Amino acid sequence: MNNQTTRHGFRWYHALIIWSALLLIVGLIGCVVLYKYLGVYEISRPETEMESILTAEGPEGLRDLAKESLSPDDYPFEDIHSLFDSYFEQYIEGKELSYREEKSSRTDDQAVYVIRAGAAPFCTVTLSTRPGTDLGFGRHYWQLESVSAKSTIESLNSVTVQIDSVMGTDFTLNGKTVGDEYITETGAEAENITDLEKRFTQQPTATRYEIGPIYGEVEVKDSEGSVVSPAEETGSLVSYQLMPETHSVTITAPDDVTVNLCGAELNENDITSVSQGVFEGLDSYTNGENWQTAVYHFEGLYQKPVITVTDANGNVLQPVITDGERYYYTHADAEYDPSYETVAQNFFNNYMAYSAYGTMEVYLAMQK
Repeated sequence: MNNQTTRHGFRWYHALIIWSALLLIVGLIGCVVLYKYLGVYEISRPETEMESILTAEGPEGLRDLAKESLSPDDYPFEDIHSLFDSYFEQYIEGKELSYREEKSSRTDDQAVYVIRAGAAPFCTVTLSTRPGTDLGFGRHYWQLESVSAKSTIESLNSVTVQIDSVMGTDFTLNGKTVGDEYITETGAEAENITDLEKRFTQQPTATRYEIGPIYGEVEVKDSEGSVVSPAEETGSLVSYQLMPETHSVTITAPDDVTVNLCGAELNENDITSVSQGVFEGLDSYTNGENWQTAVYHFEGLYQKPVITVTDANGNVLQPVITDGERYYYTHADAEYDPSYETVAQNFFNNYMAYSAYGTMEVYLAMQK
């Protein structure tokens, strides 16, 4: 009985040793595998590559890589590289960099990180898995794919520039011509036009341009190179009005002719003054004839004046221009010429008689 018990205990002792050895071997293998996995995990983390990039490139190197991502074609009205350099000097230079992963952009083959200097965004770094670097456990080395400053630029304060160009007035924005692709409205009614221009066949209109976002300085110049001040600033919208050179015109014509200015027929309400010309104050010498001359004067017209004057017979009168003023005279007419001649002859005779008698009193006494 004792011998059987002894043999039974001996077998359990050997089994325990064997199982213990097996567990030790499995544990050692597990430790080796775990150690290897931890090593692979550490070197295959994208954060490890990020630390390497920050150390190797530094702020200046990342700045240069980020600038390469900025295409001038995407920012045609500003020097985007200079703008980014200024941003770097003001918000990034001399500050400690940190990064944070954009979890929403993470895939098995790509990781995206935003680098900041304090609270200021600096650039976006995209990593991708390096081909041919299977480390086991489904892990790979990571490599730098791109550095972008676009999100940084878009985080800056920006404005939209709205420019109303009246009558096609030329202008530039930050030294660049603005193309038709920025037109948002045509034929808009121009502001501050005169009541007369509202009667023109073709009223002054404005073409509206909208350019934005603009992140840096905004400078609008007219065709003469003069800087134009904003007409209005509302939030992120800055509005400008480009007005053409205005015109003035003075028209002197008989009051019985038809005067047409840019398609608007002028009436008695448009007359600035009325006179009898050379016969002013000489009514007693004109035998009752009362030919009046109307004067029209207008200023601040956006459209260049186009004038047509016609008499009662439909004849187009041509002007005599003196010192910029236009004078119109009626055509020779078989019906009215005798009257004109009579008035002129009567005035001449009376004037000669007055000259011969020397004094108005003697002349008037002779008329009785």
